[in-house]
Amino acid sequence: MRNCIVDTCVENQILQQSGKCKTCEKFSYPDEEARTCIADTCVDRQILDTTGKCSECAEFTYPDEERKTCVADTCDATIRQHLDTDGKCHQCPEHTYTNEAGNGCINDECGENQILGSDGTCSVCDEFSYPEPEEGKTCITDTCVENQILETSGKCKTCEEFTYADEAARTCIADTCDVALLQYLMTDGKCEKCADYTYPDETGKACKADTCIENQILDIEGKCSDCAEFTYPNEEGKTCIADTCVDRQILDPTGKCSECAEFTY
Repeated sequence: MRNCIVDTCVENQILQQSGKCKTCEKFSYPDEEARTCIADTCVDRQILDTTGKCSECAEFTYPDEERKTCVADTCDATIRQHLDTDGKCHQCPEHTYTNEAGNGCINDECGENQILGSDGTCSVCDEFSYPEPEEGKTCITDTCVENQILETSGKCKTCEEFTYADEAARTCIADTCDVALLQYLMTDGKCEKCADYTYPDETGKACKADTCIENQILDIEGKCSDCAEFTYPNEEGKTCIADTCVDRQILDPTGKCSECAEFTY
């Protein structure tokens, strides 16, 4: 051999001391002088690709233990897990569930009288309850006070005038008054007997008395009646009375005393 020669190396080869070229193994590449095969040091979410260079894992993946492949966890949507951008499974926050793609969390849009449950789905409030106004995540029921009823909506309603709440506080009712017993319906829905000298009016919700005319009295039931002959109404107009005559007086048909004429008795 008369001359020394050196190989001419191509891409991804290094020149060895022997003058021969050597191809760098997978996951490495020649240094700047093409004398040594080197590999990048990868960090964070990087993997070492087959060229020996670091590359970033795509969204929703992360490097395996050897940093040679990007992988992703397998999440279980049945327990409300979702795949996050870091490639790891995470639990959906309360009141949400895994979306169809499995890479995020969503919640239902609840309709009227529905609440959003901790699993992110909507459910209808039971009868006599309604969604709590601020967050809409709990069914609540109003606490009713006297003369209020609880409606199926869960809200309290004050009974109208002349009615009152039944024992269960679910319906407004009114007593049935007996006019024959001179009863009338009060504003609280209860029956009460009219005061003496009055009787129920046409509405049954108030008491009234007749307006008596001359020589009539108002009886205990509020009605007018004529005084008998030789009597007249007292000052209160509630009793028929007659004067007590003396000496030469006589009782006239009006119930008043008058003096006998001269030469009579």
